[in-house]
Amino acid sequence: MCSVAQNLKAMGREEERLSAILRMIEKDFDKEVILSLGYSETEYEQAERQKQ
Repeated sequence: MCSVAQNLKAMGREEERLSAILRMIEKDFDKEVILSLGYSETEYEQAERQKQ
């Protein structure tokens, strides 16, 4: 049961990180700026795919 809770918590964090990236993209932040804030290239690409 503990692993289920941990997985849900991790999924929530991932979704929040992607939402933050999407908000920055919508506000015309440059990709380099977003990556410099500690987000990964993979996260950025996932957010880009969600945007479409």
